[in-house]
Amino acid sequence: MIPESLRDIRFSCKRCSKCCQRLEIPLVISDFKLWVKEGRWDIVAKVRKKQAYGALRFMGLDFYFTFELNPDGSCVFLRSKRCSIYEVRPLACRLFPFIYNTEKGIDIHSWAVKNCPGLGSGKNLSVGEIKELSKLCHKMHKELMDLPMYQDLIEEILGFLRKKNTRTNLNIGSFH
Repeated sequence: MIPESLRDIRFSCKRCSKCCQRLEIPLVISDFKLWVKEGRWDIVAKVRKKQAYGALRFMGLDFYFTFELNPDGSCVFLRSKRCSIYEVRPLACRLFPFIYNTEKGIDIHSWAVKNCPGLGSGKNLSVGEIKELSKLCHKMHKELMDLPMYQDLIEEILGFLRKKNTRTNLNIGSFH
């Protein structure tokens, strides 16, 4: 079932990087699995645990993992208005501006409705594209809800990386 709000939606990313400059994104276990598989310890080393708020808190989460931010509030992987980890970017970034909605299954992020120049441009999303997005939104939601099960493992990895980086004073990015 396709939500009424998405039946005539058009979206074409303009690569403006506004979302990368203003939003913190939650990371899920499939993101960590991908980075470990690819040996991208430099990415994992930029992860921080934060207290949940807003929609994440409403979902019942006490915390979430996200990337560090630059002093200007932008994503630490944003370089010259481009994503420096685009090929292995997190699931939330691949989905944006779409999000999971408990009633509809998939919806448009409220920030994007007001700020994303890609919404309303390009061709209408096909039924197949909407179904794939819906599937990924459900995956994201499930993995967010499973996050407490992986908390200790993720924190252990982060602690190890920080300890190793501090002790040896090496750039963690050199390990991949």
